[in-house]
Amino acid sequence: MTDHGEPVGLIETMRAEGGRIDLLADHLARLSRSAAAWRYPLDPADLGRQLRETAERVGEGRVRVVLGPDGIATVT
Repeated sequence: MTDHGEPVGLIETMRAEGGRIDLLADHLARLSRSAAAWRYPLDPADLGRQLRETAERVGEGRVRVVLGPDGIATVT
């Protein structure tokens, strides 16, 4: 990978149905691989908790996480 000088956010979008995210483990694994490749810190257990809580709140719809280079994940 080359350094383009500008930080990028890693994005993962998933579907919440019935207050759950199907394939959550797969989404976390994919994001973890990307974070490792970009050397972004990530706590998958904590992010998983945040995603489960968000899915419970929204019930149905899309849940999106953007992981910044500082390891801060924004879940919407």
